[in-house]
Amino acid sequence: MQFIRPRRVLEMIGVSRTTLWRMVQAGTFPRPVRITERNRGYLLEAVEAWMKARMDGALPDGRRGSTSACGLQVELAPPRDRRRLAAIRPPVLHVTRAAGGL
Repeated sequence: MQFIRPRRVLEMIGVSRTTLWRMVQAGTFPRPVRITERNRGYLLEAVEAWMKARMDGALPDGRRGSTSACGLQVELAPPRDRRRLAAIRPPVLHVTRAAGGL
């Protein structure tokens, strides 16, 4: 059994600290273990098991994803926040009658 520090976990799985924190909070990634009063770490075996599950195609909720032509795992993106969608949608054009028109 070996503990690894969060920085090493980030290097192994290739996500940001914020994403790792969100994954732990959502229950889709193993929780860190308290090593000392001020230090936390992850069990190497738990992180490797999570990585293997991702490689085998198991999604966090137990569904299976599909594999792309190049062998990468593909899964559906979660629904986006409507406020963010509103910010990227093209503006709606409003057509009005010209003065003196029909």
